[in-house]
Amino acid sequence: MKKIVLAFIFLVPILTYNQIINIPFDYPTIQQGIDAASDGDTVLVQAGVYVENINFNGKNIIVASLMLTTGDDTYISQTVIDGNQNGSVVTIDNGVNSTATLNGFTIRNGSGSGSGGQTHGGGIFLDGGVNPNLLNLIVKDNVAASCNGAGICCWGNNDCLIENVTVMGNDGRGTAMTNDGSGGILLAHSSPVLRNVTIVNNKGLIAGGLFCSGYSNPVLINVTIANNIAYPSLNNNQTAEFFCWNNTKPLLVNTIIWSDSLPSIVLTVDTITISNSNIKGGIVFNGNGTVNWLGGNINSDPMFLDPQNENFSLADVSPCIDAGIQDVILVYNNGSDTFFVPPMNYFGTAPDMGSHEWYSSMNIDPLLQDLGLIVSIYPNPCSGMLHLQYSIFDTRYSIFKLYSAEGILVKTLIDQLQQPGE
Repeated sequence: MKKIVLAFIFLVPILTYNQIINIPFDYPTIQQGIDAASDGDTVLVQAGVYVENINFNGKNIIVASLMLTTGDDTYISQTVIDGNQNGSVVTIDNGVNSTATLNGFTIRNGSGSGSGGQTHGGGIFLDGGVNPNLLNLIVKDNVAASCNGAGICCWGNNDCLIENVTVMGNDGRGTAMTNDGSGGILLAHSSPVLRNVTIVNNKGLIAGGLFCSGYSNPVLINVTIANNIAYPSLNNNQTAEFFCWNNTKPLLVNTIIWSDSLPSIVLTVDTITISNSNIKGGIVFNGNGTVNWLGGNINSDPMFLDPQNENFSLADVSPCIDAGIQDVILVYNNGSDTFFVPPMNYFGTAPDMGSHEWYSSMNIDPLLQDLGLIVSIYPNPCSGMLHLQYSIFDTRYSIFKLYSAEGILVKTLIDQLQQPGE
C-alpha cells in the first residue's frame, strides 16, 4: 500500500496593486523596473538569477518575487539578486516609508557601500530614516570590509520590519580589523522589529550575529542567533553572538541565543529586557549594563535538529517547544516601558522559542502560518487513514492535494474559495 503525504498547500490571498511592472518581460533588469515605477507600484520579478545592484531611489514601491502572488516560498531560493561584489546588493534610502517592501528573494554576493575603508550592508543597506518591510528573504554570502553589517546594515534612524528572514554565511571581518561591527546584522541609531529571523553561521568582529549600537532599541520576537563566529578587533577584545554598545535598549521575546564558542550577550552602557527566551550562559558585562529578566527564561540546550547542515528547527524533545508567549503586555524598566507581544499562529499549547515553530510529524513550512493557516495532520506520511484539520482566518482560495511518496497525485481534496473557519 502506498504511503500518502501532504505535499503542498497553496493559500492565495486576493491582492490589489497599482501598476505591475513585470521583470524581465517589461524591462530586462530589476533596476530598470524600479526606475520606471512610481509610488504604489509593484515590480514583480520572475524566477532567475539577476546580477545587479538595486536601489529603491526613495520610491515607496514593492519589489517582490512570485512569492507575493502565489504564496509559494520556493520562489525565495529561485529568485536571486547577485551583487557581483560590486557594492551593496540592495540599497534603500531617501526616507521611504512602511509601504516600501522587499519580498521573496535570495540576496547574495554583495560587498557593501561606502568609502575610505568604511563599507556597510554587503547584502542590504538601509540608510537614513527609512522604514521599509524586509520580508521572506535569504541574505547570504555577502561581505563588508569594515564589518558594518555584512548581511544587513540599518544605519541611522531606521524603524523597519524584518520578518521571515534568514541571514547566514556572511563575512564582515574585513582586512583592517579596526572597525567593530557584525557579520550578520548591524543596527546603528535604528530600532527595527525582527520577527521570525534566523542569524546563523556568520563571521564578524566582536559581534558574530547581531551588533546593536548608538541608541538602538530593537525588538526581537522569535529570533534565533546561533553558531556565529566573532573575532576581537584592534578596538575591542570582547566578542559575542549579540553585542550591545552605547545606550541601547533591546527587547528579546521568544528568542534563542546559543553558541558553543561565544558568549551569548555582551552589554556595555545598555539596558536589555528578556522574556521567555533561551540564553546560553547569561550576560557578560563590559561596562555598566542593566538586565530586566522577566518570566519564562531558560538556559538549556535548544536541541536544534541539524545545525551542522544549517537546519535550526527544533527537535521533538527541545525545551523551547511551547515555551514562548503571545497576546500579553510586558511591563519593564520599573514600569516606565511596556510592549504588547502580538498574537501569532502556532502549533501546540503556546508559541515556541526561536524562529522555527515546531510541527509534529508535518511537512509544513513555518512560513505558511503567516498566510493565516493552522494545520493539524496525522499521521504524515500515512498508510490508510489520514486526519486533516485546518483553520483559516480570512477568505482564501485553498488548494489541498495529496501525493504519494513517489510524487504521484492521489487526490485533490479541496480546490475552492473558502470563508474563515475550521
